[in-house]
Amino acid sequence: MSIEINNLSFGYKNNEVLHNISFEIKENCLISILGPNGIGKTTLFKCMLGLLSGYKGNIYYNDKNIKSFTSKALANTVAYIPQSHYPTYSYSVLEMVLMGTTSHITKISGPGKSELEKVEEALETIGITHLKYRGYSNISGGERQLVLIARALAQKAKILIMDEPTANLDYGNQIKVLTIVKQLVQAGYTIIQSTHQPDHAFLYADRVLALLGGHIVKEGTPKNMITSDLIKTLYGIDVDITSLYDDYIRVCIPKSIIYEHQDKLLF
Repeated sequence: MSIEINNLSFGYKNNEVLHNISFEIKENCLISILGPNGIGKTTLFKCMLGLLSGYKGNIYYNDKNIKSFTSKALANTVAYIPQSHYPTYSYSVLEMVLMGTTSHITKISGPGKSELEKVEEALETIGITHLKYRGYSNISGGERQLVLIARALAQKAKILIMDEPTANLDYGNQIKVLTIVKQLVQAGYTIIQSTHQPDHAFLYADRVLALLGGHIVKEGTPKNMITSDLIKTLYGIDVDITSLYDDYIRVCIPKSIIYEHQDKLLF
């Protein structure tokens, strides 16, 4: 499904957080939003999820304004995947994923065979069927993040909004989660995620959107977007962008590290 944001503005009391945000995302695309903390990423996501209604401008999913969606129709269109967290109650993995099917049942009915089939399909897609009866609080942070993705898949929404999906994960689980995210895009999902890792955006995203001070400062492909000037603008640090494998892979290295460890760098 496609996403179109037109002149979106939102503020809390007298503090405007988003200022005339406009961008488009084609279907089957992964877009990464880069930007420091406190610049409106979460507010943007809340508007896109229909959790904030007092915004100016318009949000369209497949050319349909979300203001015309019922809550059920919106839940069947877009799903939210938060950062992995440690839960208060130890639901099983199956129960956590089953929660994603609530938009498909009525207020007076419970989940049935159809919902359980959606859960099984989601667990299989993510590759965590073996965790089905494990307690959600008793699995690793990386596994919990995969469970949250499976819960979104069980919701059967084709647009996924991810809030820093690799935050607090070790390196191996970061790569595992991002690989699955990319596979979902190839399977027909449209995904928008926030990240603080320019390297992740370059390696996995189809497009990158840089947000600062409530404004879009730059938008484009990772290859054209991720430059030392942009990183300086967003995060206030000097980096060198090092290209590997004929410019196919790039990594950001802080200049302070380069100066201090020149003898250890192999490229």
